[in-house]
Amino acid sequence: CSVCVDVDECQAIPGLCQGGNCINTVGSFQCKCPAGHKFNEITQKCEDLDECSSIPGLCSGGECSNTVGSYFCRCSQGYYTPMDGSRCIDARGGYCYASLLNGRCANQNSQLLTKIQCCCDSGRCWSDGSSPELCPMTGTDEYQKLCTQVQTGPRGGTLPGGGGPLPGGGGGRPGIPQVPGIYPRPPYPGPPIPFQPQPGPDQYPGPSIIQTQNISTSITNMCEVYRNLCLNGRCVPSPGSYRCDCNMGFRLDSRGECIDDDECERNPCVNGECVNTAGSYFCQCPAGFQSTATRTECRDLDECVANGRICNNGRCVNTEGSFHCVCNAGFEISTDGKNCQGLSQIHLSLCLSLWISVGLC
Repeated sequence: CSVCVDVDECQAIPGLCQGGNCINTVGSFQCKCPAGHKFNEITQKCEDLDECSSIPGLCSGGECSNTVGSYFCRCSQGYYTPMDGSRCIDARGGYCYASLLNGRCANQNSQLLTKIQCCCDSGRCWSDGSSPELCPMTGTDEYQKLCTQVQTGPRGGTLPGGGGPLPGGGGGRPGIPQVPGIYPRPPYPGPPIPFQPQPGPDQYPGPSIIQTQNISTSITNMCEVYRNLCLNGRCVPSPGSYRCDCNMGFRLDSRGECIDDDECERNPCVNGECVNTAGSYFCQCPAGFQSTATRTECRDLDECVANGRICNNGRCVNTEGSFHCVCNAGFEISTDGKNCQGLSQIHLSLCLSLWISVGLC
């Protein structure tokens, strides 16, 4: 009789998995490609993965250059790469304004701050020396992109020109987008990019001076000009300013913006676990409880009504989150506690003896 023998494709096919490691399997094979490479199904080889075109947002704030098995970011003056080398972070010092007054950026900070330090804390406007720009609204993609960047300066220190660590502490290292075979890369080799010169003492405003800068002298309705105001709410214009009326499930924060109201802090899911969502929540209910139609409450499940196949040869008694069976004479609880089964011969003999002696079984 004939015998089928596995063919080792790694040995039989020249050039298979070139650039990687070929592993023979029963009836097939597998290619293990090194980091920064991907397997090409057509050529059956491990080829360089162009991270610059494959990973959205890579080297944001700079220019991405692909290399064999890796990449590096070219950053402009005033920017630096974090430890993972995946982006260019703006480290330029600028003017931070804490509030908006009649369409003007007001309450200028006495220190020079980076855009991250300003806008990710409590600033409303930031300027690099030119016309001030509004900080992105909390919750927007622009805000997330700016404020989830690495929170420390080059070599793990504080950012130059800032006057202290960034808000929220230092040391955070958000991962780059997950692509098979891609791992964080070291920063592009070379000396740190020199920071731009600081202004002289006469250019710093005094700590008690309130300075204002016009965003625009012709804005009459900020809600129409800035469409991203009051996300998760309704923008209500006022002369030279605006206010937010928040949607249900959101509340005003200290900056006057609508942020998610965490309903779970009020513990609404008695007998269950609360899961917060943007603008709402839902309850995860354990066994013995069922959620309401709106999933905002866990109520006791009456097993005696819901399941007609329990407590046979007995009576079902519902309890909070469970049930128990009261068995008829001559029956006992089953091992799973869900039904009543006939007494064993030993139990019957014992019961008969009790009945004869004291009239009980």
